[in-house]
Amino acid sequence: MPSLVEGVFLCAVRSRPLGVRALRESLEANDPSARIIAIISPDDPELAAVLAELSSAWTVLEAPAEATTVMKANLAFATFPDEAFYGFLANDLTWTRKGLLEELAAKVPPFGLSYCADSIHNASLATHPCADGELLRAQGWCFFPESKHNGVDCYMQDVATALGGICYVEGPGFWHNHPSAGRTQTDAVYDLVNSYGEADRAAWQKWYGAGEKERVIQRVRETALGCS
Repeated sequence: MPSLVEGVFLCAVRSRPLGVRALRESLEANDPSARIIAIISPDDPELAAVLAELSSAWTVLEAPAEATTVMKANLAFATFPDEAFYGFLANDLTWTRKGLLEELAAKVPPFGLSYCADSIHNASLATHPCADGELLRAQGWCFFPESKHNGVDCYMQDVATALGGICYVEGPGFWHNHPSAGRTQTDAVYDLVNSYGEADRAAWQKWYGAGEKERVIQRVRETALGCS
């Protein structure tokens, strides 16, 4: 079981400086030893305010202008390819349970993932999971490169379920401050994500309709068998 400091948590950050502050405060209060990689956007209109809210303890990685969420996560994975696990955070998440990230890290199955309630989907979907590093290395990427944002947790959950399994961490989890739950107003970031809809639907079709899911699972399974 990996310890908290053996892996990293990736956070694609764009705008929402107050959300970055709330995320930082959750980390400092509950999981201060977590290693965070914040991937910033040079074309972010609120970049100065975002940078002011980042912790000096975090690693800051600059993505190319107009990079999507998937591109940012895959850039971070390529830059830090040897971690025991990779967790995923966002600047619309908070939590008040001490040691939540530590428990997520400890319960990542080999070639699988762990996740907790996100206050919206809860046990039904592995949003913001922790994924085993060997799983991602066998895939060759962090998030399905054909996608841009929507559905990336589903692709990862598909592969993990077929290989090492998924572990749901019981108890209080994240609070997801998302407009779909009526908790905040939509903003430019959500509008940008919504603009990815057509590309993400095409990625969804390739994954489920063109056999990409089965090809990736087979590739990862062969790697896992070689490691056993």
